[in-house]
Amino acid sequence: MIVTMEIFVPTGIVLFLTAITTVFAEIITNEGVGGPVEWIPSASKPAWLQCNETNDPSANFVWFKDGEEVRSTDPRYRTSDTNNTINVNGVQEADGGTYRCALAKQTSIYRDIVVYTKPRSWLELKSGDQRSVSIVEGDTLTLKCQSAGNPMPKVTWRKDGVDIIGARDKDSSEERGSNKGSEEAGGSGNATSGRIRIVTERNETFYRQLSTLTITNVEDSDRAVYMCYSDTLNGVSSHNSTVLVRVKDKLAALWPFLGIIAEVVVLCTIIFIYEKRRSKQEVDESDTDQSPDTKNPENKDLRQRK
Repeated sequence: MIVTMEIFVPTGIVLFLTAITTVFAEIITNEGVGGPVEWIPSASKPAWLQCNETNDPSANFVWFKDGEEVRSTDPRYRTSDTNNTINVNGVQEADGGTYRCALAKQTSIYRDIVVYTKPRSWLELKSGDQRSVSIVEGDTLTLKCQSAGNPMPKVTWRKDGVDIIGARDKDSSEERGSNKGSEEAGGSGNATSGRIRIVTERNETFYRQLSTLTITNVEDSDRAVYMCYSDTLNGVSSHNSTVLVRVKDKLAALWPFLGIIAEVVVLCTIIFIYEKRRSKQEVDESDTDQSPDTKNPENKDLRQRK
């Protein structure tokens, strides 16, 4: 749009000032108009942003992500001057951030849109059944939950739908690009002082974190459904994973063995009693079958001498 203004000055000289202005509409995306926009990480699902036309259809645009220009040489990012779009193939957590569509000749004229990725969480279980785990009373229970998202999601552990509260943050440290922080449960809510501990290790490079819930000296009251709940810091999106924890008695493994021993003892007792009674019965029957002559051989000899 070209705007011409006439300005009259006292000296009678007329100055003609020409100003070129470019008008932008909202950025159109595959998720809707405006922002912020949520992208779901997927190896097969593409995503795109489009910068709407201005009054100058021939205007060229450049795309920036987090302040850096998106190069056409990047294999995952593809820009098009035909419809002023940027396409992302195979959305990852690293694709979240602030995208800017700016005029190529005048980058001070632009529109920004914030893109975040939907958080994901999954439990790392050693057992084949991903729905439940069993542990013997008195042992140590360890549950690990991986979460990913951009911005980095907040992870909360829940027991039967109630937050495990009473945790206190410790100082976090950085090691090779990863932030490591830990939280130790206090003595309120579902947390029992000294038995429950939560440790979180963050990897800012890949927008992932590992949260480990540890319960020492497991009690029968620890039997519950545990949930790893992750949500973005702005609370717009969330995801969770659950697992049922079963607590076995300390002697649970001994009961089957004791049962077998008891069965053997009972069976042996029955056999012993049965054999003893049968032997006695055979002796009694043997005594009954013997004749008087057989029982008293001396009388038989006397009768023969007579």
